[in-house]
Amino acid sequence: MSSKPRQKVVILSTANFDAPLWTNKQHLAKGLAKYFDIYYIESWGLREPRINWKDFLRIINFVLPRKQAKTESGIIVIKPWVIPFHRFRVFRAINFLLITLFANTRLKGLQEATLWTFSPITYGLDKYFSKMVYHSVDLLETFPGTPSKLIVDAEREITRKSKLTIASSIPIQSKLEVLTGSKILLMENVADTSQFKNLKLARKPCAIFAGNLTPYKIDFEIIENLAKAGINIKLAGTMSIDGGKSEQIRKLLHNYTNIEYLGQLKLEDLNIALNLSMVGIIPYQTNSHTLGIYPMKIHEYGAAGLPVVSTKLPSLLNSSRIPGLILSDPQNFAQEVQLQIETYTQEKSQAYSRFAEEKSWENRIRSVVQILEEIVEE
Repeated sequence: MSSKPRQKVVILSTANFDAPLWTNKQHLAKGLAKYFDIYYIESWGLREPRINWKDFLRIINFVLPRKQAKTESGIIVIKPWVIPFHRFRVFRAINFLLITLFANTRLKGLQEATLWTFSPITYGLDKYFSKMVYHSVDLLETFPGTPSKLIVDAEREITRKSKLTIASSIPIQSKLEVLTGSKILLMENVADTSQFKNLKLARKPCAIFAGNLTPYKIDFEIIENLAKAGINIKLAGTMSIDGGKSEQIRKLLHNYTNIEYLGQLKLEDLNIALNLSMVGIIPYQTNSHTLGIYPMKIHEYGAAGLPVVSTKLPSLLNSSRIPGLILSDPQNFAQEVQLQIETYTQEKSQAYSRFAEEKSWENRIRSVVQILEEIVEE
């Protein structure tokens, strides 16, 4: 590619680039920036704001003008012009006008770029690009506060227009194949395993959860049962994200001294916290939202040398090939965690780390670069 002008890729994200916890969108942008000129359009704000201080600041962020920024990786980060009240026809009409103006001014000269969108709702942005890829990493219609019917209708339309549609889990793939009647490419989530290493530290007999402590995702009863069983637990991540409440977490911290909240850690500090633990946990509820989730943290835990105990998420039911992954019912969760602590060995820990190295963003980016090059050459 060095002898040719760099191709341009515009990523329409469902998350802001500087979000505290990175997901597929930011990792993809950073990895592709080595090979393409990347323009990263931040979130439309598909979840409707609620009446609270955090969402008030979120609205202000949408309203206030902001110049596009360039990251250290060379990514151009662009704030969209959109009103985050998508359920209402009048606001959708305004958004179509705003996006038309946005495309003709902020995205001028990018007609030959490929649009890689994580949002099925584009407000017509896709018509300004020669080619498009739709990458579905969540069952967005199940998120509280999102316009469910609008999202499903938009997915049906966008998969018809896209050169390629990608799903990050088997349940998402199955849903889209039923919706469209077409074959959907499965690319299960990977992780930034370069940031998580097995440091061979003196581990302590405890379990750790690292991620968003979201009430509609986490089964806090499982965490309480772990505490009642005398298991030491560390929680690392953001509370009250997406407007959710944190009362359940605060109550657990007040009632159980063997639950420790580490806060939102920097990656190097999180890696150390994982290396001082013996098992990583994914105590997710089984509901419409978690139906499609394939947690990246499985491979983050594994890279740090941890076995993983998770609830029986549909996306993981065919994942027996992942060493150290144990799927458990809520009632047996504490027993499985205790067993992993008691049977932890350095030899097994190293095996988990070796497997996780294969599930890296470096490997995934190579696959995506090949996909994009083939699309551009068509």
